Amino acid sequence: GTEPGNDGSHLARENDVVVVTVNHRLNAFGYLYLGDVLGPAYADSGNLAQLDIVAALEWVRDNIDQFGGDPGNVTLFGHSSGGSKICALMAMPAAKGLFHKVIIESGATLKIRDLEKAAGATAKALGILGLTRDTAEKVLTLPTDAFLPFGGLAGNVGSGPVVDGRSIPRQPFEPDAPPQAAGIPLMIGSAETEMTGSALPADFSMTMEDLRTRMAPQLGDKLDAVLATYTAGRPTATPSEIYFFLTADLRTTKPTLLLAERQTVQNQAPVFLYRMAWRTPVDGGRLMSPHGIELPFVWNNLDASRGLIGYGDELQPMATRMSRMWATFARTGDPNIADHVHWDRFTPETRATMVFDVDDRLIDDPYKSEREVLLSVPPGPFG
Repeated sequence: GTEPGNDGSHLARENDVVVVTVNHRLNAFGYLYLGDVLGPAYADSGNLAQLDIVAALEWVRDNIDQFGGDPGNVTLFGHSSGGSKICALMAMPAAKGLFHKVIIESGATLKIRDLEKAAGATAKALGILGLTRDTAEKVLTLPTDAFLPFGGLAGNVGSGPVVDGRSIPRQPFEPDAPPQAAGIPLMIGSAETEMTGSALPADFSMTMEDLRTRMAPQLGDKLDAVLATYTAGRPTATPSEIYFFLTADLRTTKPTLLLAERQTVQNQAPVFLYRMAWRTPVDGGRLMSPHGIELPFVWNNLDASRGLIGYGDELQPMATRMSRMWATFARTGDPNIADHVHWDRFTPETRATMVFDVDDRLIDDPYKSEREVLLSVPPGPFG
């Protein structure tokens, strides 16, 4: 919440909204489930970070009118893991009524950890810390530094919310949308090549054989069909570019579409779908549209993000209209603004998608053939 890119000053000042950024416990400190080893008193420990966010929302409810805000018109918006945590909040009884609209950016999450996976992660964490089930209580007295060398357990033993039967009684959007989210308008989307920002140097110089080797474990017997569809739909793309489009679709686009569909089925609130297609010129343009590329425009914090977006005459007009659309959705539940192509609601029939670029455009079911072929691929870790 204190990073320069997340400064809400421009978003608030130019759009007459109140912006609250939230800090909460992360990784082991917010999501290490101890109920299995320390007993019922720690049954909520796997969702402490989610409860932190609920506490922040309760503060907003009780105090935001003193800052010019409306406690009856609260919008949650989050990117990546922030969006994932919002998905969990939409299924969290303690959060019901504390927010009224949702924007999920590159964070669509259908399933979170269950108790079995959370307990397994805790067992691994105890091993890393040199503890056993019999000595697990010592985890409560370890200094913060004991957790830092392995990133608060992130990447080693897993982190994130838990379906614990208490704070979170069900999966967020699996097999369907949570009933308590039925009346909440939703804006949701992702970037076209989410993985380029974290790619290895070799990922940018793949051959077709490299591509097949990399994707075979995940695609299995669907490999040939998927690659044929992507190469036919993008005839000028290099194997590396195909890899980036495909991995982004598997990781983010597919769960994004499924979540949008499941929320729409409830038929009680509108859903608006977007895709960020603008390509950054930095690093010779090879990053295309990486994870987080929309954030400088949404926040209208271009100067804080020059290393990601560079310089260009189109940047400020894009930031002005995108931040206006985010704020307009927060105010009304509808992102449409004057003098801009109309943003139709998403439905499973039309799949209207606002594609953000130098010239925004609304497209029904973009890359339909790719979407359809990916339906045959088994779900990944994000659903």
